Amino acid sequence: MMAGRIHGLRRSELEQVTGIGKRYARILEAAGVASVQELAEQDPLELADALLEVNLLQGMVLVVPSETRVAGWIEQARARNL
Repeated sequence: MMAGRIHGLRRSELEQVTGIGKRYARILEAAGVASVQELAEQDPLELADALLEVNLLQGMVLVVPSETRVAGWIEQARARNL
């Protein structure tokens, strides 16, 4: 199997961050965050609000990530981009 592929499907770069699976990667992308670098540049509260808004409109996930969870993702993304 090729790196970065799961069952023939391209794995999102965002899935490299612990806690971000396929569904959370999709909602992040729908909110305009498509890479780890873009995630590192986000404000946790603003991104959490954007994810809530996207989910209200599109119903992408059952549980919208909290500001605390989003802050953890951002922290990981910033650590990867040092």
